[in-house]
Amino acid sequence: MMDKSHSIVSVIICSVNIENFKLARQSIERTIGIDHEIIRIDNRETQWGICKAYNHGASIATGDYLCFMHEDVFFKSQDWGKTLVEHISSIPDCGVVGLAGTDYVSRFHAFWWYSGNVVRNFSTIDANNTLYSKKTHPTGTFIPVKILDGFFLFCKKEVWENSPFDETNFPDFHFYDIDFTLSVSNQNFYNYVCNNINVIHLSSGTLALSHYKNAKAFRVKYKDLLPIAGSQSTFGKQVYYELMSAYRLYKYAIKVGASRKLQLQEIKQISKTYYCLLLFSIPFLDMIMFFKKRLNNQHCVR
Repeated sequence: MMDKSHSIVSVIICSVNIENFKLARQSIERTIGIDHEIIRIDNRETQWGICKAYNHGASIATGDYLCFMHEDVFFKSQDWGKTLVEHISSIPDCGVVGLAGTDYVSRFHAFWWYSGNVVRNFSTIDANNTLYSKKTHPTGTFIPVKILDGFFLFCKKEVWENSPFDETNFPDFHFYDIDFTLSVSNQNFYNYVCNNINVIHLSSGTLALSHYKNAKAFRVKYKDLLPIAGSQSTFGKQVYYELMSAYRLYKYAIKVGASRKLQLQEIKQISKTYYCLLLFSIPFLDMIMFFKKRLNNQHCVR
């Protein structure tokens, strides 16, 4: 077994804000608890997509372990690097460890956080600049998932070497994480959300037409494998997840200015059954979402 005391973690950050990077570096150095190097890809100069930036950073890394992270992540736990190295080195088929993900990937996939056993373990800032926790699971240290959110990804270097980031299909800044972690999972590795490392992630990301287009590229790439269901997904749950994913994809197309007609055509090509269910369900789902949104807004009133 590898001597963990001499393991090195290479932290790779695709950076566009030098002040954020300095704060992230200080947070890493105070808390990681293990030998490490920090590799900053200055994307103000390179103007690379994140897949190319991460692949370049990994290719020059000297560490046995790679940590890909955003520059707006700050650690509240000590020795998190040591914790992750000990976990990964003790499980031969461990793939990628992150801090948010799910065990279900729909054939209509656009958002990982709506289907399956969704696991989150981070805090963020709301519109009122108030810190709040998005932790979903009170127990469990390492929870198995299929795909992970990319604000924090940790793996052995050899795992990345077997499944590097896909620069061809995802040349900009969306779906690099979902594709990477699913491709690792398809190599007979197991991905996990670590539930005992506390971080603050300041950004919730942005959804736009480019994200929508990359979602389609993802569905095309994995069309013969989707849906991918976790062990807890019953037939009834899968039907619900697929219908709701189709509905959210349809509404997403409208929101970002894509053609609703073309989106319905894609849904029909994927599954005529869910296409028919969706057409029947849209008015009812619209009504449910309207009242749900109103209820949530009332709960947010201080």
